[in-house]
Amino acid sequence: MTKFKYNPKTCRYEREGVNLWRIGGLFSLLLTLSCLLFIGIATLHGLVWESEEEAKLRAENRALSQHYELVKQQFTESEQQLEQIEEKDKALKASLFNSIFIDTDTKNDIQHASFITATDVNSLRKKIKELTVFTETLTTDATFNSFYFGDKLSGNRKKTLSKLSVTPSIMPVNNGKLISGFGKRIHPFHKGLYDHPGIDIAAPRGTEVVATADGYVSDLSHSNLLAGYGNMVELSHSANLSTRYAHLESILVKRGQKIKKGQVIGTLGNSGGSIAPHLHYEVLKKGKEQNPVYYFLQNIDPAQYQQLHSISLKQNQSLD
Repeated sequence: MTKFKYNPKTCRYEREGVNLWRIGGLFSLLLTLSCLLFIGIATLHGLVWESEEEAKLRAENRALSQHYELVKQQFTESEQQLEQIEEKDKALKASLFNSIFIDTDTKNDIQHASFITATDVNSLRKKIKELTVFTETLTTDATFNSFYFGDKLSGNRKKTLSKLSVTPSIMPVNNGKLISGFGKRIHPFHKGLYDHPGIDIAAPRGTEVVATADGYVSDLSHSNLLAGYGNMVELSHSANLSTRYAHLESILVKRGQKIKKGQVIGTLGNSGGSIAPHLHYEVLKKGKEQNPVYYFLQNIDPAQYQQLHSISLKQNQSLD
């Protein structure tokens, strides 16, 4: 439809021209409405209709969410087992190869996989990679140790077994309970801190005490005093290693007698400066007291060793 507009200058009605601004505005409005309509339709489609691929992905995400906690727990348990194996391996090297025992509290945590903070897929993959590297390191170390004790030492096997037999590597009391560990402890009488040179293992009076390695009786003493070690036996196992068993009720060996690992040397008691029946057990290397827990390597699994090690670190009161 043609539109006319009155022109006062010419006093005539003239044909109205094309308004580009108006046309542009209408076009922009139409384009905007079209975009909003498209977005609305797409959103509604995404909410109401679901493709087969989307359905599969949603089901997979639900399954992953349900099993994530279980996977995290399994990896955490695996990490703990690997740490126990590593700790026992270090204790083995410390006692057999004179290397330095590294406490688990001072290790580099970067090497271990903790899944407590793994809250997304990327974090989980990173932790799995860390655990894989840690496992490979332990595997390599275990392979070397197996090679060392295997064909590599076929000619020196008797010498190696002889060294193992004189290493104090078993518990001196069966079914005993570790009460107090090595190091700074609270004295049972004056209640001050002092250096406890061994560990205290509690058990019923009269429980058999066994030698923890081959050797001979280098010293023993009987005492009725309510102080000191009381009835005590000291065994010499090699030029460097010796063990001491104190607060015994009875002594069943003689000075100079040869002893085999596991042989009964006395019975547990409460003699000397003791406040309850127990065995005070020491390991000495070149005359210097060592932490006996580091030498408990035989007839004990990693979980039991970890438990013993944890108890030994507690700064509680000793029994002597």
